[in-house]
Amino acid sequence: MAAPPCAVKPAKKLGPDGGEEQIHKIREKNRTTLHRKLQATSNTRHSQEVMQLGAVSIQHWLSNLLLRYKKLEQDMMDYLQAVFTFLWTIWTHKLSSPFFVSQSMGGHWDLIIKISGTKARRSGRSGLAYEAITPQGLTIFKGGASCAAATAIEATQEALVEAALIAKTFGFVRILFLSSRKGIVKACNLKCLNGRKDSTMVANIVALQQQNFVCKAVFVPRVIRSPLYRLASLATKNPGHHSWVHPTLL
Repeated sequence: MAAPPCAVKPAKKLGPDGGEEQIHKIREKNRTTLHRKLQATSNTRHSQEVMQLGAVSIQHWLSNLLLRYKKLEQDMMDYLQAVFTFLWTIWTHKLSSPFFVSQSMGGHWDLIIKISGTKARRSGRSGLAYEAITPQGLTIFKGGASCAAATAIEATQEALVEAALIAKTFGFVRILFLSSRKGIVKACNLKCLNGRKDSTMVANIVALQQQNFVCKAVFVPRVIRSPLYRLASLATKNPGHHSWVHPTLL
C-alpha cells in the first residue's frame, strides 16, 4: 500500500523587498543567538577561573596561566601583560598604603616615615628627604635638605636621624621607618654596625631609645620612595633646607 504523500506548506509570497528583509531578520536572529551562547560560555569560563583562583594560591594560578599561554602568540602576550600589570598595581598600592604597612608590621605606630638620600655625581653634593605620615595617611611633616654626606647611604642615615629627632620633638615616640637600603634596615633593627658609617646613626637611635623612643625599619622597593628620591635629588641642585609641618603642630 502506497504511503500518503507528505503535506507541503505553500510558500509565502514575498514582495519585491520581502526576500531581503526576511534574510536580514534570520541573520539578526542567528547573530543574537550566537552572541548569547558566547556570552554564556564566557561567563561559565570566568566563573570556573574564579573558583579555581579561590581554591589555589596566586603562585599556582600564575603557573597554570603561563603554561596555558606558552605558545606566546601576540594576543596571548597582550593578555598576560595586562594580568601582570594589574597584579603589580595592586601590590604597589598595598605597599604604598600606610594602613597596610602598619597592620603588616603589627603593633601601634604613631608615625610611618619614609626616608631617602642621594649623591649627585657631577656636583658631588648630597641630598636627603623624609616624609612622616600617620597610619591613616595624613602627612604630619616632610622635608628635604642638602648635606655633606660622602655617599647616598650616609645621606639616607642622616635623613633617618633628622626625621626621628623631629618626631620626638613633636611627641611621637613609636616610629616605623621605610627604606630601600637593606643595610640601614638591618642596622636600625639589630643595632649592629655594618661599618663605621653606621656608628653615628646607631648611637643616635640608642640614645633616643633611652628616652622611651621605639622605632623599627622595614625594607620597601624603590618605587615606594621615588617621590622622596626626586626631592632629595632637587636638594643636590639647589642647596638649602626645606621643611613643612602640619598646621595643627605649630
